[in-house]
Order: sequence, then C-alpha cells, then structure tokens
Amino acid sequence: MRLAAVFLAASLTGCAWFAQHEGGPESVDPELRLPLRLTVVGLHATMLLLYGGPKHDVFLGCLTCESRDPQSIFNPEAPYGKSSLERSIWNPHGPYGSRKSPYSPWNPTAAQPPQLRDEYDAVHGSFSVNPHLADRTRDPATIRFLKITSEAPWLDGS
Repeated sequence: MRLAAVFLAASLTGCAWFAQHEGGPESVDPELRLPLRLTVVGLHATMLLLYGGPKHDVFLGCLTCESRDPQSIFNPEAPYGKSSLERSIWNPHGPYGSRKSPYSPWNPTAAQPPQLRDEYDAVHGSFSVNPHLADRTRDPATIRFLKITSEAPWLDGS
C-alpha cells in the first residue's frame, strides 16, 4: 500500500507538470510520464489500451505502455503519441482529440469517448472527462490524469 501511495503522489506531480507544459505532448520528458504509467499499472496490474470511434473498434494506443513502445500514447514518434496524426488523442483538430468531438476524451459532453480495455479485451470503462457517463472509469488516478490533462492549453489547438 505504501508503494501505491508513492506512485500516486508521483503521478499527480507528473500530471500537473504535463498539463501545464506549453509545448504539448511531444515535448514532455519521458521520465515524467513514467509515474503515471506505474500508477495505472499498479492499480490495474494490466496493460490498458484505448479504443475509439462509434463502435469502439479504432485502436488509439496504449495508456500504460512504456513511452518508447510504438503503441504508447506517450511516444511522440509513434502514431498514437504524435499530436499531428489523426488517431492521436493529442490531436486537437482530430476526431479523438478535439474538445468538440463526440469521440474525444477531452470533450466534457462526449457520449462516445474512447474505451479503456485490458490486453484480454475486458472493458475498464470510458476514458473521458465527462463525469455524467455511467460507464466512465472509476480509477481515481486515471480520472485525475484526465482532469488535469484536459486543462492543458495546447489541447485547444493553439
């Protein structure tokens, strides 16, 4: 339990820096992302993947993979971590990153945000800032990450 508390404290510090950093996701130091990954992995003890679109059949990347992993949403060189690519939740102009898209985790009224699934395809809820979704993830660290990250100015496309 003590180890989980350390990871949670580290993740909140990383979240705050991540959300306030003006350069966007590509410029975030990979070492600052590690506590976030460890917190979610520690709570879920599994790999968490994001799936979006109307049928949740579009792979959007891995939330808990190492930042060097080509599937990680924190890998700025990979399709899911690069803010200029369509399938990235970091693309403020794309269907999965726009604050106005029904498929984006950053839209506070989104009805069809990405789904969190583990490597066994079990659903762990919606990955969304929308607090009114009945199936929204209940993991406190993930909810905190969503809230803090959604306040990042670079998600406005500026």
